Amino acid sequence: TKIAFSAILIICSTYVLIAYFSKNRLLNNSKVISQSINLQVKQIQEDLNSIKEIIISDSQDIHLKKFAKLDIRMRKLQADNGFIQISPKYCLEAIGLIFICLVAIIFVANKSSNSADLLPLLGAFGLASQRLLPCLQQIFSAWAGIRSYRSEILKIRLNFNINEKLE
Repeated sequence: TKIAFSAILIICSTYVLIAYFSKNRLLNNSKVISQSINLQVKQIQEDLNSIKEIIISDSQDIHLKKFAKLDIRMRKLQADNGFIQISPKYCLEAIGLIFICLVAIIFVANKSSNSADLLPLLGAFGLASQRLLPCLQQIFSAWAGIRSYRSEILKIRLNFNINEKLE
C-alpha cells in the first residue's frame, strides 16, 4: 500500500507542478492569440472595404502576406498550447516506467524480500497507473484548454458586465 500511495502522490504532484509552471505560459499565449484574432478580423475588414483598390493595384500578395504573418503567429501559439495539454502524459509514462524499474531493482537488491511478491506488485502498480493516468491526463488537458482561452473568457465577461472573480 505504501508503494501505491507513493505512486498516486508522485503522479498527482507531477500534474500539479506542471500546471503551476505552465499556467502563465498558457495565459500569455491566450492573450497573444486573442490579439491576433482581433488583428486578423480588422485586416479582413479593411481588405474587404478596399477590395477594388487592392485588385487594381495588384497588391493581393502584400495583403495575403500580412494576414499569413498574423495567422502563423496565432497557429504556433495554439500548437504550443496543444503541446502543453498533451505532453504531461508522455512524461508521466516515462516516470512511471522508471519508478517500476526502481522498485524492481530495490526488490532484487534486497535479498531478504521474497522475489515472488515482486511480479504481482509491479503488475498491480502497472494496472493502477494504466487506469489512473488517462483520467488525470483528461483533467489536466481540460484545465489547460480552458486556461488557454482565458483572455477570451475575460473579454466575454467584461462585455456582459459579469463581476464575479475568475480564477
